[in-house]
Amino acid sequence: SFTNSTDGYCKVAAGNVDVAMTGADSTLQDAFSNLAGTLMLERGESYTVIAAGDTGALAQARLITLTDKRMNSSSTDGDVRLVHASSAAAADPVDIYVYGQGTTQPAEPTFADVVLGQDTGYTALPAGTYTVDIAANGTTTAAIPGTDAIVVGAGSINTAIAVGNGSGLSAILLNDQR
Repeated sequence: SFTNSTDGYCKVAAGNVDVAMTGADSTLQDAFSNLAGTLMLERGESYTVIAAGDTGALAQARLITLTDKRMNSSSTDGDVRLVHASSAAAADPVDIYVYGQGTTQPAEPTFADVVLGQDTGYTALPAGTYTVDIAANGTTTAAIPGTDAIVVGAGSINTAIAVGNGSGLSAILLNDQR
């Protein structure tokens, strides 16, 4: 699975920008068509581009392009967006439970039936520590380790991306604030 991210944002000019993702030590000519495209970037916006899928099956991978929130107007809440980018067959769709650390998982998922390539949009959460359980559809057991102490800061803006395949799942946490 793809598990690396850039350190912050890369500045590029507004307009149509061609993008392509390739394996390490490959050239742009080696890019798969499903991991290439033209993005229409607007001045003053920020974007996250995700290669979703499995490095062992690049022909089935896909690009996910998201427009990021640049500022949080709340001094007490943090904004969190969750993205399903895992290629695990059992993880399509997933149910996502978000709840305060040390409390009981809610009976109903916070976000139900999230499919590969989909995001939840930004959700405001009061500053605190949260458990995020990403479970196979119709189940409640967390499939991704290390998501039981997610700190949401007042005024923060974050994206959490579920990545991996059938042999291992993990999460990438990004700071979207500019």
